[in-house]
Amino acid sequence: MLLITGGNGRLGRQLIEQLNQLHLQKQFIVSVRDMNKAQTLIAANNQVRCIDFNDTHSLEKGLKDIQTLFFISVDGPLPARMQQQQNVIEAATRMGVKHIVYTSFIDIAEDSPFALSKAHAKTEYLLKQSGITYTLLRNNLYADLVPLLAKLTDGNFTLPAHNGKVAFISREDIASFAVKVLLEPNKHQNKTYELTGSQAYTYFEVATLLSKKFSKEVNYRPGTSADYIQQLQKIGLPVSLASAMSGMYEAVKEEHLGYARISPDFEKVMGKPAKSLQDWLMI
Repeated sequence: MLLITGGNGRLGRQLIEQLNQLHLQKQFIVSVRDMNKAQTLIAANNQVRCIDFNDTHSLEKGLKDIQTLFFISVDGPLPARMQQQQNVIEAATRMGVKHIVYTSFIDIAEDSPFALSKAHAKTEYLLKQSGITYTLLRNNLYADLVPLLAKLTDGNFTLPAHNGKVAFISREDIASFAVKVLLEPNKHQNKTYELTGSQAYTYFEVATLLSKKFSKEVNYRPGTSADYIQQLQKIGLPVSLASAMSGMYEAVKEEHLGYARISPDFEKVMGKPAKSLQDWLMI
């Protein structure tokens, strides 16, 4: 049996929807943290378990009779995130899970200014040390979040990314790739895939695309990390999250960290390239 974590999240829902289209509801179970938010999943005839990643008993009960785990990285502050992900791997080891597919990140470099990269790096390390076979999906930044740069501003956005490029990929493409892996897990044992779009863009180019998409002028201005953190705090984000997001954009401008890299992995497995940001925006 397959267990998919993060069933109430956007990537989880995208994956579940694609599996449901194949009428595979009886072949997987969905894990959520809040059963009250899972009514749509239940209505679609999905099997749902409520699992608390901070509770050993809850984890062991939730992982009972699970052979394959699709483990979507958790949200939250860095220390809590790292502990929860460690808890999941340790419980999976105790409960005899055979294979784990983990949604990692394109940037897991030790010198990355993006603090959350460390959580992914540690989780990958723990997974490789666990003895469980694994598949690592190192996803680039989501194309799905790009339109927010225009929608949540007056058309002018400032980021500390300078001229750095990103090969954005959509959640839909990531989910499609995950379905392929989950249907034939033996073919993907102990493999690492970098999932990127088919073209990399600077945020100046992103602004041009958004201008076309929304038929209004959208402009990008490179800024400092301090200004960006202050900007996020003004809209209510806690300092820790604001600092993490600033660090991510600082990392984008560092070419060696991989955000601009266009990986061949998606096309090798799927037989076609992932959509570029322009194609995903349907411009």
